[in-house]
Amino acid sequence: MRLLPAIVALTVLCATGCAKNQDDTSHHPDKAFTDSQIPPGLSPQYFPPAGFVWSGFKSGNLPEARYGVAAPPTSPRADILIVADARFPAEAYFELARDLISLNYTVWIYEAPGQGGSGRYFLQGDKVHTPDFHHSVQAVEDLIGEVIRPSFVRPVYIVGTGTGALTALSIDPKTIPIGGAVAYSPYLRLLEPAPTVWRGEDIPSEAWAQTAHKWQRANPDLRLRAVSQTWQTEMDKAVDTVTSPGLKRLSFGREAPPRLIITSEEAAAPNDPGRMCAGIKICPVKRIFKNKDLSTEINKFIEQTHTQTTSR
Repeated sequence: MRLLPAIVALTVLCATGCAKNQDDTSHHPDKAFTDSQIPPGLSPQYFPPAGFVWSGFKSGNLPEARYGVAAPPTSPRADILIVADARFPAEAYFELARDLISLNYTVWIYEAPGQGGSGRYFLQGDKVHTPDFHHSVQAVEDLIGEVIRPSFVRPVYIVGTGTGALTALSIDPKTIPIGGAVAYSPYLRLLEPAPTVWRGEDIPSEAWAQTAHKWQRANPDLRLRAVSQTWQTEMDKAVDTVTSPGLKRLSFGREAPPRLIITSEEAAAPNDPGRMCAGIKICPVKRIFKNKDLSTEINKFIEQTHTQTTSR
């Protein structure tokens, strides 16, 4: 029942602020974009889950982070927070969210400031940007503490994809009750000689990228055409942080929660994901070949770790 006030508040926010004013064509750059339109011809499995509501969250003086939430019709088993990859708007994860909701989880989706439909930094332009990778961690920790409000009896489970995995694995369990963290296809290094520039006529081959591309074509506010050099530098720093056992032991105030590292066909070399397990007691590494299988693996992980997590 504790989730109801947050959902009611989000519904009120959407009723008063999510609908676009026909006479207002402007969108303040540091505010989250909360009015995405479903692309024409999109298959229903990629639609927003029933009852899904967008909102923006302000952490300190950072641009608004964009997040949304939907709950199952019956009392949820747990909260799952999906941390989006910077390459994709959060809409790319609607199918995963629908699958997890059908398994009786409340699902939240988060985009870091400076990416997707979140607020933009000053002079950011049309590039994914952050002046400091800790900004994403700060914003998501504040969002979890102030909006999701987990407890050690009912912790939140974090699912980070791509660059979002770096944020997911950096959240401090000393103050945030985390039941476990899943890193799917985690970003470990730049796989191309130069960042790909988004263009409407270029249709990507990867499934989530195709869905993201459709949402971006239908919603100009979701288009970020490349990454800034500063963002790239900060992501490299984040990789060093979450793969260094020395820094990891120093950075957390309590035992790190269980982790599950899942790689895909497009992931880095097989040995690389294990670098995210150094110093972690429970940290299996698995490989899947379809995004559709991800919800099953997340559900198994939560079922296997829930008793141990709540008894610590």
